[in-house]
Amino acid sequence: MDEKKIKKAKDAYLREELNIDKEKLKELKKKLAKVEPRSERGAETLFRLVSKNHYTLNTMIDRKSHILITINALILSIVIGTVLNQLEKDPHLIFPAIMILITNLISITYAIFATRPEPKHGSRQTSNLLYFGNFNDLNESDYTDKLTNLMYQGDELYKTIALDTYYLGKSIGIKHAYGCVI
Repeated sequence: MDEKKIKKAKDAYLREELNIDKEKLKELKKKLAKVEPRSERGAETLFRLVSKNHYTLNTMIDRKSHILITINALILSIVIGTVLNQLEKDPHLIFPAIMILITNLISITYAIFATRPEPKHGSRQTSNLLYFGNFNDLNESDYTDKLTNLMYQGDELYKTIALDTYYLGKSIGIKHAYGCVI
């Protein structure tokens, strides 16, 4: 069968399936010719940028938490070392000392919660091979096989990367909530 007959058969099939006339099919083909395919490079740049931003936010939250832990530990040491020794002479200092100790302990607790990583991202059905908590129970060959398979599934790969960035964002949201309480 020559090329013209194949093209005519395809056009006839499309007109029948879409229930349109010849002119509408011509217009539709022109519009489809103008549509650009998804840019692989653009998607990669997007994911790289989102990942970098998540990493930066995560680092900032962790630094803030570590600073708060250090400062509150110093304040606790000073209060315990000086004020509690003065309680015999100045018993009226007990209430402010207890308030400072409780506040600092709460602040340290929230800062510790903010620095803890999440053990898993997502559910078992959507196991994310890009997050350590989801693949640490796999052996080496299973992990490499699954990751290799994922690399050759274009849309599934992008879906996995999108899920990874989503759950990283959720994790940062939880950490940020603890950081805002402090």
